[in-house]
Amino acid sequence: MTHASGVYKTLLVAAFLGAALWETCRPRQVLALPTEKRWLLHGFFLILASLTTTLVFRASAIVVAASVGNSPLGLLNRGSIPFALRAVLSFLLLDLVQYVDHYLRHSIPLLWRFHKVHHSDSEVDFSTGLRFHPGEIVFTQGAYLLAIAAAAPPAAVVLCFEVCNAAQSFFSHANINLPPRLERALRLIQVTPRLHEIHHSRHSADQRCNFAVMFSFWDRLFRTYRERSNSGREPLALGVDDVTAAESVRPWAMLTLPFWKEPTRAATCLPAAQPPQ
Repeated sequence: MTHASGVYKTLLVAAFLGAALWETCRPRQVLALPTEKRWLLHGFFLILASLTTTLVFRASAIVVAASVGNSPLGLLNRGSIPFALRAVLSFLLLDLVQYVDHYLRHSIPLLWRFHKVHHSDSEVDFSTGLRFHPGEIVFTQGAYLLAIAAAAPPAAVVLCFEVCNAAQSFFSHANINLPPRLERALRLIQVTPRLHEIHHSRHSADQRCNFAVMFSFWDRLFRTYRERSNSGREPLALGVDDVTAAESVRPWAMLTLPFWKEPTRAATCLPAAQPPQ
């Protein structure tokens, strides 16, 4: 607990720099908006999200996990269960919570209004993983902390998950060029950039699929997995229909986006369009 905050921040910076270097060396495509402008915009959202988390919740996920470590109601703090098994179950449970949380943000109209700020980015790179409206953070962090309080996973596992989750967010949004064979192999277990790019498609049916954050098998299990875009377009058009590229880079427009008039959206994950014969 004494060094948890320092460890997390150090590893988070390392993941950020690693993703930035990877995108610089092997970008998949040239983005129209300069890198420094994207970083400033998404850094602005990161600061707002951090302030919101601090002011609303006060305690971090690691602190909550440590405080419920001896709770008699915890599901994963039983001494009779080997630590290795508890660690694996805790990691999987936290990622499942992320999947359900993400699914709800697309299913509940009020939550979608805030999550749409993340999806409004018309060009996705690793910094898009920092682009979240502070109103959305209240729900996501609240649900995450409640899950930790109920399950009582080991604090060390929560710290590990926090770091892996942040690194995965950078990786899945990264504008990087993976070899096709490696991409296909990784997506059997992990959410890859091309797989997550489908979720960021402007096509609303694509946005209703590929909700997994870290492990792609949750989408397969709950039948929300898609390997090809329903739009049939390549490269994919990203963003949302009612937000222009110019609006998507204006901080005030994005802060007020949840209060814009909301158009009708698709309700389910539709079958992917078949390629022409």
